[in-house]
Amino acid sequence: MIGTRDGTVNPGKLATDVKLAGILFFFGGMEIILLLTVAESLYQGYSVHTNTISDLAAIGRSTSLFFDPALFLWGLSWLLGAYFLFRDGGKKGMMLLNILPGIGVMMAALSPENVNIAIHSVGAIIAFIPGAITLLVSYRLIGSQLRFFALFLGLLSLASVAIYSGRTTHL
Repeated sequence: MIGTRDGTVNPGKLATDVKLAGILFFFGGMEIILLLTVAESLYQGYSVHTNTISDLAAIGRSTSLFFDPALFLWGLSWLLGAYFLFRDGGKKGMMLLNILPGIGVMMAALSPENVNIAIHSVGAIIAFIPGAITLLVSYRLIGSQLRFFALFLGLLSLASVAIYSGRTTHL
């Protein structure tokens, strides 16, 4: 049984579901951070100032051999983590909002930018915008001081999307 923000117990939520969701989110986050760093270091001439993350997964680049699957695995971990976190909680809207970023990441991974920019861009938008909104909405659900960190990251993410979308044609 899992406690809620107001200290009451939600008897419908199994602790194993929350633990499994946490493991999936942690694994996906660590996996993408590590492999993103490796891909950036192996990509000849890559610059975080001029290149996009999508460039690392473009077909024909040596980094696409491991970075495309890494992106897909991250999206899948996110999707499954959201499912286990909300499947018995009665918050279907929150489940959908938390599943969307995982779907978007998987779409972007399955359609690299140099294969189909339209599908890739839609996937990126589905990943970035609902991902940031999820953090903002989570502010109300998190019972600890970490809620302020979620609020900060959500605002930072939305600001980054706004700034970045103004300087390029694709995410």
